[in-house]
Amino acid sequence: VEALPCSFVDANSKSRYEIVSSDLIVDCTGDDSLLYDLSKPQFGVSKMFVSISVGFGAKQVFVFCAKEEAFPADEFKNAINPFLEKEKNAIAGSELPRDGIGCWHPAFPARCDDVWMMTSAAVKIVEAFVQGNERVYGLTVLRQKIIDGISCGIERVYSP
Repeated sequence: VEALPCSFVDANSKSRYEIVSSDLIVDCTGDDSLLYDLSKPQFGVSKMFVSISVGFGAKQVFVFCAKEEAFPADEFKNAINPFLEKEKNAIAGSELPRDGIGCWHPAFPARCDDVWMMTSAAVKIVEAFVQGNERVYGLTVLRQKIIDGISCGIERVYSP
């Protein structure tokens, strides 16, 4: 595993080679422009692509898995947009610390244990995908299961 601390567009030739020659490309940026850059034909062979994003308050996690020659950005957007709209409506009126804060930032409106729980579950989906489980291709949405105001685990609310 290697993280590349640069934008995909600005990657130097060595970093771009590492990306293009990788078997698995995981996006955790929440940056739609990256997904569209990855959707341009440049790989020539099938790659495993994963996009993971945590919802508001880390109450949901969205995991999209695909094996294609380029990231299927339109398919991803069509799958995730209804969930993002529903979440946007649910948090209407909530005051956000500022635009652009990701789950890595201390001001992200979620507890770290919630982020850890949701991203740990996402890793399990990625593992199943890498091992060839075709039932995780496409979008999987997991949500915290809350009973009487207490988190009681995670439930799958949508899968391919």
